[in-house]
Amino acid sequence: MGQLDRYARAISESKEYGSLPCYKVYLAPEGFIPEKNVGVWIPVCHEDIIWAGVGLLRDGGLGQVAWNNLYRLLADLATGPTGQAEEDLEELIYLADKLATEDFDLNAYARYRSLRDQNHAFIQLIAEGLEWQS
Repeated sequence: MGQLDRYARAISESKEYGSLPCYKVYLAPEGFIPEKNVGVWIPVCHEDIIWAGVGLLRDGGLGQVAWNNLYRLLADLATGPTGQAEEDLEELIYLADKLATEDFDLNAYARYRSLRDQNHAFIQLIAEGLEWQS
């Protein structure tokens, strides 16, 4: 019995929740969907959560505390558990400055584009925060 099967069993056998309708969702941080059948479970990646959260931030229905809490949660998801995105973002800023102030460097531009594309969810989130704060 796999992990998702154990979770499904625990839900169905729960006195409190077993009779309620539910969506079975599991986190796939990098968006990886296994080849084997996972039944009714729906994979959700960090980026899916971020984009849904950005929609909530844009709707304007959240109070300031809720908005700030959601923003921070989404920023944590966007940077990932290892902090790799922080290093990537530092390099992205460095490359953007280099490309803006020095002679064109094709390798630097290619690396800049790659980092920008990898971190587009975080960059969009930062843009939302800047727009909301202004």
